[in-house]
Amino acid sequence: MRRLHSIFFASNIYASSNLNRFQFVPDAQYFFWYAHFMKIVNPRVVPDVAQKYIIAKIFNSDELLLWGDPEIEWHKDIAEEMGDAGLVVEWVRGGGRLKFVTDSKTIYVWGKSSMYGAASFREAKNILRIAYSDYDILNEIPPEE
Repeated sequence: MRRLHSIFFASNIYASSNLNRFQFVPDAQYFFWYAHFMKIVNPRVVPDVAQKYIIAKIFNSDELLLWGDPEIEWHKDIAEEMGDAGLVVEWVRGGGRLKFVTDSKTIYVWGKSSMYGAASFREAKNILRIAYSDYDILNEIPPEE
């Protein structure tokens, strides 16, 4: 099975043949979030790591994925990674950067993708709010960036 990168740094997630079934394996390096489906239990966050992300619509699904990876340099590589994981991306709604700051319980969402344009801050905030309801989610560059 292929590793899917996750948005919560909560774990490595391995997809089964059915997109709606996931096995959680503890690892605090990658991130993935499937909006309105998965309930994250005890997520572990890697503090102070900025990464690029995209919001994508998956073919034959009404759901959006907010998917990123701190090790990927280009937004298009994130979309390719999703395809390599067996997901069919119908369209990418935009991209940007995000950073979790655990000390202040703040998530910064900013920037845009040169290929896909800026992701909707409202969509990104709604997806992040599902698992991080106690965090402030700001549409600005972190102070140290």
